[in-house]
Amino acid sequence: VKSSVKALQKMAIAHRQQFNIPIIGITGSNGKTIVKEWLTQLLSPDQIVVSNPKSYNSQIGVPISIWNITKEHQIGIFEAGISQAHEMEHIEPIIHPTIGIFTNIGTAHDYGFKSTKQKITEKLRLFTKVKELIYRKDYADLHEEITVILKSVNASMQLTSWSTEDTNADVYIKYTKNNKVTSIALTGRLGKHSFITEFRDEASLENLVHCIVYLLTAGLVPSVIQNRISKLRSVSMRLELKEGINRSYIIDDTYNNDINGLSMALNFLTQLDQFDKKTVIISDVLQTGQKPEKLYATIGALIKQKGITRLIGIGPDICSQSSQFDLPDATFFKSTGAFLAQFSFSDIHDNLILVKGARDFEFEKIVYRLQQK
Repeated sequence: VKSSVKALQKMAIAHRQQFNIPIIGITGSNGKTIVKEWLTQLLSPDQIVVSNPKSYNSQIGVPISIWNITKEHQIGIFEAGISQAHEMEHIEPIIHPTIGIFTNIGTAHDYGFKSTKQKITEKLRLFTKVKELIYRKDYADLHEEITVILKSVNASMQLTSWSTEDTNADVYIKYTKNNKVTSIALTGRLGKHSFITEFRDEASLENLVHCIVYLLTAGLVPSVIQNRISKLRSVSMRLELKEGINRSYIIDDTYNNDINGLSMALNFLTQLDQFDKKTVIISDVLQTGQKPEKLYATIGALIKQKGITRLIGIGPDICSQSSQFDLPDATFFKSTGAFLAQFSFSDIHDNLILVKGARDFEFEKIVYRLQQK
């Protein structure tokens, strides 16, 4: 064949066409894997679910994932990621979702697109034939593109928007946090409900609300939803809290690195207020399309605002912009290997350490070195 990837995709399309089951398609900048994994956990007690392994959401990962559908499965949950224009039009017929969830829009993969609106439009191609779409209305550009562009292409689609800011959304959400739990109150088209969760950070709550809204639209009883939420497990590679060396703890977020994700991870870090010393280890932020001076000035201001006591930057770009970080203790290394070889790990003790890096930097090696064995 001329293209092995195109051949693989065509075979996957043929395989998908053999099955007439509900398929949830998930896209967005962040949270795709978490929402997919959590929905799989939440639906598994009474349905046989098929989904992508790990983060198999690319031009190759999606057809490999779809190939796993068998006649035993009752529902499919598949995430799709794109890094440039015209990729989603190849993925849509492979997943061919009947229900859509758009997690959020941020700066991840900005480099491959002319603008945020173009990136949204390209991602929305996944939902041109869905019967129902769930999304967060608080992302103004996303809401506009869905209601103006997508709705004109897919006029019969049922939209379910939710918001923590706009009481006119289909579902209005209010969080109430205390020391140990967060109460999530919902009012609007799906009725009046309240759920309790141990998750407190913004990223987890956003991901969880997507799941709750879907489960309510699917007709699950609120008491059943609450029972299943209580049993949710954290998903590997995203904001995991681990015991570290020298009486320290590590927040492992070595899955990706963009501004939105960094902001959410820093919020999670600051909420754990039992530690006076807080260290952030971050890599270069890739594929933003921004000039390095502006990008790292924004990151430097964000880290300073959160009261971080120590920064370790890893990568050639962050090294070249070290002057943007006005912190009492900031050190920089050109690579992960250089950091592991040169850093004195005995210097870190009684610390809460956020490890946040793009996949290319293999920050899992740093977590392994810092983790209590």
